[in-house]
Amino acid sequence: MCSDVDHSVFYKFEDGTIIIVAIYVDNKMMLSKDKKMIDELKKCLAGKYELTNLGEAHWILGMEIICNHNKHTIMLSQCQYIESILECFEMASSRPVAMPMDPNMKLVKVNEAEVNVKTYQSALGAQIYAMLATCPNIMFAVVTLRSLQLHLDKRTGPL
Repeated sequence: MCSDVDHSVFYKFEDGTIIIVAIYVDNKMMLSKDKKMIDELKKCLAGKYELTNLGEAHWILGMEIICNHNKHTIMLSQCQYIESILECFEMASSRPVAMPMDPNMKLVKVNEAEVNVKTYQSALGAQIYAMLATCPNIMFAVVTLRSLQLHLDKRTGPL
């Protein structure tokens, strides 16, 4: 069955077990606790399509997939992506903090002469991708900084 939420995600329930198939362009990812169910689906698809089995997935859409088979957990990580953002914006030596932004901090609006608007927008956009995918804990900081960007956009116009 096709998911009502995402038309590139399909699922099937059989004997109390679910198999999920996610398709992105020409890549497919199959997830299930039942390996036999996955093998049967692969065999069925191989009869109709040319397939290449790349084994267990380690990356998807720039996110690392970390499976712990003993604990039956799957974790998505964007550590490499976040490190590349820090390097790109010359912040690789920054120290991690427990709270991304103090909610009581008062930010001062700056004028366009004090900030490179394009760089600011690029840095914020990179953080938005991380926030949406795996880092919801940075949402308050990103939304607050976005409000400052809107202030800049009103004065300089969108890029």
